[in-house]
Amino acid sequence: MCKLCYKNVIDEGEFFDKNADIFTDQEYSDFINGVYEGTINKYALPDLFYTKTAFFLQDGLKQGLQDKIVYASIGSPDHLLTQKMTENTYFFSAAKTYQQTIDLTNAMFDDKGLVIELEEFIEKAKSILVDYNEVYLAVERNMALAMGRGARDWQVAQEDKEFLPLLQYETVGDKKVRPEHARLDNITKPIDDAFWNTYFPPNGWRCRCTTLQLSSKAKVTKTKKDDLPTIDPIFAFNPGVKKIVYSPEHPYFNVPKEDKELKANNFGLKPIEL
Repeated sequence: MCKLCYKNVIDEGEFFDKNADIFTDQEYSDFINGVYEGTINKYALPDLFYTKTAFFLQDGLKQGLQDKIVYASIGSPDHLLTQKMTENTYFFSAAKTYQQTIDLTNAMFDDKGLVIELEEFIEKAKSILVDYNEVYLAVERNMALAMGRGARDWQVAQEDKEFLPLLQYETVGDKKVRPEHARLDNITKPIDDAFWNTYFPPNGWRCRCTTLQLSSKAKVTKTKKDDLPTIDPIFAFNPGVKKIVYSPEHPYFNVPKEDKELKANNFGLKPIEL
């Protein structure tokens, strides 16, 4: 499902551990046997994988948001932000559990549509689960941390905008800065300008860009649509405004028409209680 969308960060990643390690061999075995026996399917997903995934991602999110926001008083903007972003990790984890269950189910059949032997299936299925729950999951946790940090920075900017009403986009300025982010460097706009709905960092895997808050004395940058780069839809949103970690554009949320109702009901997994 996500080999291509994660390929670059997996091949070149240097800001996160390449592998997560939260599931045991027995848990993998139970998942694999459940799919082969038919007790696990898209209508009966493994709750364990859903909840452990969500908790792991939430740990990264909380690290990015930091305690001031995570433990803010109930009803405050910071509390609402934490609640909504946490809720999003549950939806994402449910969609991830659905997608790997579909992939495992498809792996049971050969080119002629016949069910393969259990031993062969175990080998194929274990490889799929390792990708989803060790390699991809490490990337996804890193994204939760980055989006949490971005949302935290946005909250701080909003708190101070009366006195510092402008934001300036800043790259690290070294040789690793990707060309599309270099095009955004030093662009200065009012905090509530629509520009920040798309270009507030992070704007890609391993994005190190930040913003600098400035007074009204700074010069606002005029930009045209053609001046601005195209951002991967997975990142083309402001986490502080949308209050989400994972975009609806993420491939996990892409389901066939017949499963739209399943998706609308969080794939039959337990209600979210925050």
